This record gives sequence, structure tokens and C-alpha cells, in this order.
Amino acid sequence: MKASLGIGMGYVAAAWWAVIALGQRVVLNDLFLLGVILLHALYGIYRVMRSLGEPMGQDGRESRLGMDALMGAALVSFLFSYFFALTANLDYVQRFQLGSDALNLAVDSGEEQRIVIFRYLPLGVAYLWGLLFRHGGRWWAFPLLLASTVVHALAFPSRFFPQGIGPLIFIAYVPLFFLLSRVKRFGQWWVYGMFWGLVSTMLRNYWLGTYSLVTLQGVVLVFIVRFGLFFLVGWPVFRAVAGLAKRRPWAAALPWLFWAMAITLFEYWASHSWVGYPWTLTAHALYRWPEAIQFAGAAGVWGVSFLVLVVNAGLAWAIQSRDWRPGAAVLGIFGINVLIGVILMPPVHPAEGEVATYYIDPDSGSSRPRVQNSGRERHPEAVRLALVQQNTDPRKNDYDVTLDTLITLSDIGLRYDPDLVAWSETAFVPNIRRWSQVPPSENRLARTVDRFLKYQEGMGTYLITGNDDYQVVRNDQGQEIDRINYNATIMFSDAGERLQTYHKMVLVPLTETFPYEDFFPGWFYDLFPGVEGWFAGLLDLLERLDVNLWGEGVEYVQFEHPDFRFSTPICFEDAFAYHVRDFVLAGSDMIVNLSNDYWSLDEVEAQQHFATGLFRTVENRVPMARATASGVTGYIDAYGRLLTRIPNYVEGVVVVDTLPGRQGGMTLYTRWGDWFPILLAWLILIQVGGYVGAGLWRWIESGRGEKE
Repeated sequence: MKASLGIGMGYVAAAWWAVIALGQRVVLNDLFLLGVILLHALYGIYRVMRSLGEPMGQDGRESRLGMDALMGAALVSFLFSYFFALTANLDYVQRFQLGSDALNLAVDSGEEQRIVIFRYLPLGVAYLWGLLFRHGGRWWAFPLLLASTVVHALAFPSRFFPQGIGPLIFIAYVPLFFLLSRVKRFGQWWVYGMFWGLVSTMLRNYWLGTYSLVTLQGVVLVFIVRFGLFFLVGWPVFRAVAGLAKRRPWAAALPWLFWAMAITLFEYWASHSWVGYPWTLTAHALYRWPEAIQFAGAAGVWGVSFLVLVVNAGLAWAIQSRDWRPGAAVLGIFGINVLIGVILMPPVHPAEGEVATYYIDPDSGSSRPRVQNSGRERHPEAVRLALVQQNTDPRKNDYDVTLDTLITLSDIGLRYDPDLVAWSETAFVPNIRRWSQVPPSENRLARTVDRFLKYQEGMGTYLITGNDDYQVVRNDQGQEIDRINYNATIMFSDAGERLQTYHKMVLVPLTETFPYEDFFPGWFYDLFPGVEGWFAGLLDLLERLDVNLWGEGVEYVQFEHPDFRFSTPICFEDAFAYHVRDFVLAGSDMIVNLSNDYWSLDEVEAQQHFATGLFRTVENRVPMARATASGVTGYIDAYGRLLTRIPNYVEGVVVVDTLPGRQGGMTLYTRWGDWFPILLAWLILIQVGGYVGAGLWRWIESGRGEKE
């Protein structure tokens, strides 16, 4: 009774304190915090009221679960608000605030983050107060899960370690697997799983706070649904697998293998649909160790994730059983995987390598450029590329100034006689198709496009660049009734001719696409017309939040250069394994990724993007060149080795000799695609079927015995 009364009084007081800290003006972006405060108040009142009645037999257990659930909600809400505060520094956000009551951010991010800490402090104090009254039980569960999320985040590129500490991924899941395997109640299972999933997602994706006003919200909501469903369905499945293991001694490893299979399937699921987000998957932590990821050529990124998760599961099993053999076995399995990778990887081909790199190093304190010239001679099989990084956000800079930078850097690259010059995603913003049809004397953008076209014609080599494009929609009378705009890449010949155009096919959810018409069948909207109106209103809000929605491309375009064929997945399209595989199946000899990672102003996002895309080379045994506005501009060979790059946030150009074409024949992944996660799904179904079948057989046998 005393514990319940003490906890209840503390939570009521903390909720009241939090309301005072919230301040007088409450706007739309404070609603989540208000909800969490209300839950704290209701929980505190509930504890006080229960303390006035008869003593509860499960007082400690109920208080633990309730406190942990509230602290999990508060911490997720805090992290969201803290990272969302990064948008306070953005000019368009400040402009939006002037005409809207939906936001109330400080004038800069630092001040807003201090306000967030002050507002959430009472909720943290409430949890610490509650701990004073908790005796026995798994008091260590919540701190252990929190430590696990931090270790997991640090395995990937992060603010503290921009390259990431990859080996941490081998222990990052151990506390989660260890704890959930001991939990006997669904409530604890679901709360702990949701907490781990959402906090780890927030810690790894904090930089989304600067992408747009809606991206961080969208990602959080999507993963609330995904983790909620995953741990809801996972509970009976895990209990079935664990039940099978109890009755069959030979199946003792199945509950632990379940974790490796289930998390791999979750990553596969989260990478598909229009809200697919295959970012910082388990395998991506090992991007700097190509010897460890060659299994991706057979099973895709999913196979590497599975092997890492097996190591985590084996270590958790060893800790719980106090037997070192499971841990040694799984480490040995991964060691064999690395050994095979070493054997499979040949030396770098003599045709590949850096020719020259030019950039201005801002950390040197000098405006003099840094030039590295390898002096290498061109190999007969090599195709030479000049990859340009202009270090500006093209849409937020003067277009002519950006073009001046692109021309200056391209001229430096042209000294080395490249076969192709590559500019980044939308490096040149004015729509070439539109403004090339307008006389230069009539419009400033037409003059900029005219200057670009004249320069390109005089380059004497091929150019691939990002640009906007559109398609005219006409009625039966041939009149224009609409235009569909696309995020595109365009290739020009060495004679200045526009040859081919690719329209981006996989669009960023909420900021590039919002296909609400496809969410439900037409009859559903006919039955509930208000739902369609609500979605239309949300779409209007997105457009007012400076969101640019694009049309979705439909063709896997192969750019036909005289020396090779290549494709250009734009920005985060290279994160989707199935998408790049389709490009390779269509005939690509090389992937040329054009991206704009400048917007984040954070090298962590760019490094995570690079780690994600790198796996496409191993999966398909084709090389990848990357040209970014700022990010990782460089070249990766067909075995996932980064051969050269330009530092982040510098103006520069790297000239590299490449070796287009599939190396070592068509991989199993290219042939069969995502066969591995499908196999895992069947294995889990077989295990569940075995448990259900065994139970049914026992029931039948018991019925026979009663009759006899």
C-alpha cells in the first residue's frame, strides 16, 4: 500500500509540474506531450485510489509495468521533440510559423532543445521517484534495454562516431533477446519490444528532423504501427516455438533462432510498400568490412543481417544457460563466413582506381585546393568518370552561382579526358525541357538553361545530371490539361544532344509522394466519402509545408553510353535491393547513384546512405559510382570496396577509372532475388505448424485413451 501511494502521489505531482512547465501557449506540436502528461496523471490517480482500498497482491508487478510503459512513452516523445527541434534553424520553418498556429518553436535549435529538456524533466523525475518504491523483480530490465538501444545506434554512423563502431552490432541485440525470452506476460513483452524498437529507430534517424516538417513524424508513426504489429503477432509465434523446444530436446536452439529469423523478416517487411524504409538494417553496420558481407551475393543484405543476428541470439543463449558453447558455435559460424569472404574477394582489378582528386579543404585554414594526382595510365578496359560534388543545396542557392561551381569543377575533371561527367541529383534545377523552348531574352531561367546547354555542347564528352522533368497530359482534343512533374536524370552526348531521361520510380513517402488514392479500393471511398476528404486535406497541408510531390516513373531506363550501359537510381533508391536488382537484370553494367545529401548538414546521414547503397554492389557484382551534392562522392568496386572519395561538405571532383560489367558471373541474389527471407518465413511457419500439430495429436490421443 505504501509503495502504491508513494508512486501515485509522485506521478500526480510530476504531471502537475509538467503542465506548469508546458507554458501558456499550447499548439498542435505539443499534443503528444499533453497526451503523455495526461497518462502520467491518470496513472498517478489510479495508484492513489488503489492504495486506499485493499492491498494488491500484484502491487509491485503492476507498478513495474505501468512505470516502464509510461517512461517508454515519455522517452520516445522526448526524443521526437528534441530531434524535431533541429528544424527551428530552418528559414522556411520560421516563415511557416509566422502564418500558422500549428508550430511554436524557438528562434534557434539550441534554445528549443533546452525548452524540450525543461518540459520533459518532470516526467523523468517521476520515473526515478517510482524506482525508490520498487523492490525485487526485474528492476534492471528498462535500463538494460535503454543501454541496448544506445549500443545498437553506435554500431552505425552516429553523431559521436561518424563512421560507426561496426563490431558493436554483434552484441547490440543480446539484452533484447535475453530479456524477452524470459518474459512470461504479453504486456511486458509488448511494452519492452515497442520501447526498444522506437527508441533505437529515433536514435539512428535523428537527422530526419531537418529533412522536412513531416518526415520525422511520418517515420515515427509508421514504426509505431510496424513494431506494434510485429510484437503483437510475435508473441503467440514465439510461445509456440518455445513450446516446441520444451517438448523436443533436439529443438532447444529454435527459440533463439526464432529471434534471428524474426528480426530479419521484420527488416524485409519494413523495406517494402510505399512507406518502405530500408535504412540502417542490421547488416549495414558492417559496411567497412567487405570480407564480412560477401554472403550478400547469395542471400542479399538479408543473409548478412541473419548471420549477425544469429551471433546475438547465440550469445544471449549462452548467457541465459550459462554455457559458453552456443556463443562459441555462432562466433565460429560467422568466422567461417568471413574466411569464405576473404577467399572469394580477388585483388582490386588493375583497371580500377583513382586518377585524380581535387577539393578545397576547409579544415586546412587555406583557400588553396588540395590536389591528388595518381599519375596512373588508362587501362584498356577502363571507363573514366569525373564525379562532381558542388557542395550546395541546389534548390536553395542561386542557380547561376551553382552552375558556375559545376562548370569550374567539371573543367578540372575534363583535364583528365573522362568518358562521362556526373553531376548530382537536381544539380541543375531549372527545367531543361521547359526553358529550352523559351527564348533566352524573355526569361532569366531560359538564359540559365541556354548557358548550360552551350557549355555542355562544348564539353566534348557525355554528361549525366539530375534535373526536373515533366510529362504533358492532354485530353481527346489534344489540349493540355495537366503536367506530371518528375525527379529525373538526363544524359547528354558529347555533341550536346539530349539522349535519354530517367524518372525516379521509388519516391520518398510524404515528401515526394502521398498516394492516398491507392490506400483503399474505390468502393471504400464511395462508402466513406469523408475519409477521402480527410486525406485530401492532409495532402493540402503537406503542400503548404513546402513539400514537393512528384510523379512516379515506370521504366527501368538503361543509359546507352558507347562504352557501357548504366542506370541511375536517384537518392535513396539505391537503398532498395529489389529495385537495383531490377536495373541490373535490365542490363546495367554499372550503378551511378546521383544524390543530394547536402540538406541534412550532417555527415551522419550521408554516411548511413553510403553504407546502405554499398550492399547493392556485392549483391549484384557490379560497381557503383556516386555523385552527390555533398555526401560520399566516390567509387565502389563490385566487391563493396570504396576505392576513392571526396570528403563531406567540400567542393571537389574525383576522376576515377572504373570497370563496368558484372564480375564473377550472375550472383544467386540477382537470379533469385529475395529468396532468403521467404525461406525464413516458411521455416517459422513449419515450426509453428509442428507445435500446433503436436498439440492436436496429443488431444486426439488423450481422447482415445478416455474412450478405452
